[in-house]
Amino acid sequence: MIRLLAKAWALIFAGMAVWFGWLFAVVYWSNRACFDENGRCLVDGVVHHDSTFVYFWIVLLSLVSALAGAVCDSRLRRPDS
Repeated sequence: MIRLLAKAWALIFAGMAVWFGWLFAVVYWSNRACFDENGRCLVDGVVHHDSTFVYFWIVLLSLVSALAGAVCDSRLRRPDS
């Protein structure tokens, strides 16, 4: 049961890392040249703020959590008898 939870933990946080990485690419990376010195960008009448550090830390923590779940899953494998 614990192994199943570790596997689910790893998959959920790997998915979160992919999701927030995609958000980083869409929100910031495609408009990175647009930001002014105050960290604002006006695109099609919408003001975007430079808050990439939030996405970066969420991606980093999600990857670390996914790695921890994968390590727990691999250590909880039953040895072949």
